[in-house]
Amino acid sequence: MVGVILTLALILPGVHAMDFPETMLMDDSKEHVQNPVYAPVLMPHEKHLSISCQDCHHEWKDESSPPLECSDEGCHDIFGAEGNQKTAVRSAFNAYHNRSSELSCHGCHLQRSQAGEASGPVNKCPQCHSGK
Repeated sequence: MVGVILTLALILPGVHAMDFPETMLMDDSKEHVQNPVYAPVLMPHEKHLSISCQDCHHEWKDESSPPLECSDEGCHDIFGAEGNQKTAVRSAFNAYHNRSSELSCHGCHLQRSQAGEASGPVNKCPQCHSGK
């Protein structure tokens, strides 16, 4: 166990001693949206360790405390956005689905895919939204 921790400390200098889940159930709709399109996403956190924590947690300044969840008050806490409101900064849709934003899950995956880099799913909703 000590060897694993030491190895991670050497190869992942941006990862702090803070515990983080290997896999996360992202269910930020918190029942605000009754739409199967926004079914929870089982996100493999450990597959994202090659990028900076701040790439996703872009408002995380105090690394001595855990980052806020995306849907916490003041972040992406507008649910069920329609039309132009979808791309509003505080829209949950913007945080996850905005194709033109490198800060959204879908946007980052799409940019990496178009650049020929390894990426997460980009085209089919059920690839992320398995309903688990």
